[in-house]
Amino acid sequence: MSGVVKNISSCLPRSERVPREKSRAVACFLLLLFFFAAVNVPAVMGDDDDDLVMSDLLVIEGMPLKIKAGAQGLMGVWVSMVPPEDWKEGNNSDSPSDASTGQYWVEQYYGGYYWGSALHFKDHAAHNIFSGPYLAYTAGEDGLDPSHIYKNLLESHAIKLFPEKASADNFEFDACSPEEQQQVIDAVICLYPGLKDETSNYKSTVFTPVSHEKVDDWTIKTVFDAGGSGLQITRTIHYVNGARYISKNWRIENTKDKTFTEMRFMHGGDTYFAGADEARSYWNQDLGMVYLKNDGISGLMGFYGAPGYKPDGYAAGDYDRGDTLSLYGQLPNETTSAYDDAGYYLQWNRNEMGPGEVWEIKSYEKWTEAADVQVIAPGDISSNPGKEVECSFYVQNFLEAGTFTLKAISAKGWETVCPESIEIDGNSSARVTVAVALPADETAQTDTLTLTATSTAVPTVSNSDNVQITMAPVVHPVLTGIDATEGDNGQKRQLILSGENFSPSAKGNTVRFVSTNRVFDTWNLAGASETQMVVEVPKGAPIDVYHLRVINVNGTSVLSDDTYEVSQSALPLPEVTDVSPVTGQQGKSTTITITGTGFNPDLIGAELFLPGKTVELAGVTFVSSTEVTAEIPAGCAKGVYSIRVKNGDDLFNDVSAVRFEVLPVKDLTGIIENFSSTGIVQLPSDTRIPTNVTLTTDDSTDYAVHDCVLDIEALFEKGLSMEENQGTWNDYAGAINPPRQVPTPDDISEALGDEAVVFTLGGKNLLRFKDGKTVLVKIKVRMPNGTSEPSIYYLPPTGEAELAGIDGEKDGQSYEKGGTVLDTRQDVPEAGYTTYTIGVLLDHMSTYAAGVESESNNSDGSCFIGASSASGGAGKLWATLAALFCFFMAVRITGKNYTRCDRC
Repeated sequence: MSGVVKNISSCLPRSERVPREKSRAVACFLLLLFFFAAVNVPAVMGDDDDDLVMSDLLVIEGMPLKIKAGAQGLMGVWVSMVPPEDWKEGNNSDSPSDASTGQYWVEQYYGGYYWGSALHFKDHAAHNIFSGPYLAYTAGEDGLDPSHIYKNLLESHAIKLFPEKASADNFEFDACSPEEQQQVIDAVICLYPGLKDETSNYKSTVFTPVSHEKVDDWTIKTVFDAGGSGLQITRTIHYVNGARYISKNWRIENTKDKTFTEMRFMHGGDTYFAGADEARSYWNQDLGMVYLKNDGISGLMGFYGAPGYKPDGYAAGDYDRGDTLSLYGQLPNETTSAYDDAGYYLQWNRNEMGPGEVWEIKSYEKWTEAADVQVIAPGDISSNPGKEVECSFYVQNFLEAGTFTLKAISAKGWETVCPESIEIDGNSSARVTVAVALPADETAQTDTLTLTATSTAVPTVSNSDNVQITMAPVVHPVLTGIDATEGDNGQKRQLILSGENFSPSAKGNTVRFVSTNRVFDTWNLAGASETQMVVEVPKGAPIDVYHLRVINVNGTSVLSDDTYEVSQSALPLPEVTDVSPVTGQQGKSTTITITGTGFNPDLIGAELFLPGKTVELAGVTFVSSTEVTAEIPAGCAKGVYSIRVKNGDDLFNDVSAVRFEVLPVKDLTGIIENFSSTGIVQLPSDTRIPTNVTLTTDDSTDYAVHDCVLDIEALFEKGLSMEENQGTWNDYAGAINPPRQVPTPDDISEALGDEAVVFTLGGKNLLRFKDGKTVLVKIKVRMPNGTSEPSIYYLPPTGEAELAGIDGEKDGQSYEKGGTVLDTRQDVPEAGYTTYTIGVLLDHMSTYAAGVESESNNSDGSCFIGASSASGGAGKLWATLAALFCFFMAVRITGKNYTRCDRC
């Protein structure tokens, strides 16, 4: 929402920009109001094409919007709608004079080039920035001057760290002590690397166009390079005519034989909403949506990541500040309740990209009809015939607390299951899950599912939104042959795999090696086809007999009938089979115990590693041939790492059967909105959770500790307090670790079967909820068809096990000790397996297992008496399990991600 025309070709300094004509249709993209009838929709407006110097624009003309896309990342979208009859100008002084005449409701983006993307990455130590002309122009010929924003950043972070020093009227950075000031400066520099680096002006280089085509009437595909770096970006914009959203997807591919690190991708820009150049901005954590809304206007416009692509950062408010922060490479996760000349921006992060790897980002921009209830649909959904899909809508209530009736309609008449009504607090949102049963017909079809919410108190307050569901025949990968049956682990070895529906792109297929209790992943080398690919078995792979499966964009294959045996080399290499703990806090050193075989007294070190990145560990100490201790440095970046132990003489492993995960920490102090995270959360000093908190597993697909992965959602209600068992029960105000999967020891497999999985949740010691309160935990676990329903077991440090949780009721649903099966789905995600959704009420947090008790054991579940592991007794085993785990999740909800900073 600027007040200027941005002429990219002239690259004028900001002081020389020409004022734009407010009465011209300008604005881009999405979020406005449901267009009523075609006769009421005025012609789509746009700026004069003569104003556009760029000659490479392609256009999508639709109802009710118009999209322009340029070959270097430029973008503009216009939505013109008749406003509601009772709409009046809000409290904005910057409203166009013609807005009150009813000509326009929402217009966004000016001049066809007010939105763009920025890509940050490191090539060795050099920080590179490439962007579309819009953001490149923001940098200007002389780069960025950080001085105009540095003071505001200092003050905003100081208020967060030291709120007691902020008065009602203002905040003085000088009110902080020198030590406090340094703490604030360190925090700011950590979030915005290079901000005070006088040798870097953070000037952006414009993307290089490669190709630009209109695939069909509703799709534009643009390919551009980040200079000669080897990173190529393919952007696809798609609109379903008459829909209230557009999709924007990016595919970033590393075409060079090198690894890029610290990658960050931003997209955003200036906006114009509901006839005004200013707007209030908001963030919805559940949706991962940044959006605009103004007083007196209940419609909204927003930008959000597709399911599984939730952004790692966001910003909304003054567009000029957003432009600048996009080029600094870290969005501050902030919005403003003030009327600003607003823009909004999203950010996605990736630790690194190796040769041939692809990074996909999917997003939507959305507008809604003006009403005091908003219905926001999920992104487009694809599934296979005969399956059931869950569509997660969000209903936003801008009125006082009330009840809303719900109605879900499938345009094709497919069977739907939807709650009849829902109660929503005032100015709050709630998730509504609608299940749709897809027919078994193998013909590809597309359906439209519409959800309508209506207030029972004021029936005129009603709104709806829809999602497209595409059903296509199953094209899962199929693995039919392996060209070898055995090889020792003394060196890398190549395997040729045969089958169907492989991905032909480099590293497009994850190949998972699966034994009873060990899992490791590798990827196809370049030159794969749909029927054949070559993979490498890493040096030092754990000794075992493995079945293989293939995971790619087409789905997951069943396990291979053929096996591959990794045997021991003539000179035994170290193997890493366990680590305790399995997670650590970013910015804090962590002492770990590494368990395995083949460790020598003369070992020369240990390290965490990812392709192209290693982190040397400190204090590496030989304990025995099966145990080594070491320290993870505080400067280790967020990520999931393999563990390598070096014995000397080039004897080391290139893969580990476990991973160590470094996670950021989110302090709940001062949080007032519902909060969700896949990372670690820190309780306030008063030990009370200030808001509803959801901790979940993440949906990473590039690592695993077991072939049967879990999806866990733990729901903590506002006001909960915790106690920690330190011999006595004491109030707990420390960190809560998210649910993470850990290796399954042999004795658990013997008692619960090979498919049993173990996970942890909580802290180093046992945590319980005060006053007898409970937490509802929902667990999705996959078991072979034909087995009994699994239960959840608590695994205490004594080595004995018992059914987990307590009997009770939550939200009208009864739960029993050991868990209640809420849902079963056969052949999901692959043929031959059933996915169970289990709910359990937990009164404490510790280590648990999901599995089916063996018939030879007692029905009370106490079947692990004297449990022990190969690497030590029961105490060591359970200490190992008392860490966190990682795995897949159906709905990813992330918290803040912070840029690595060795000084923080």
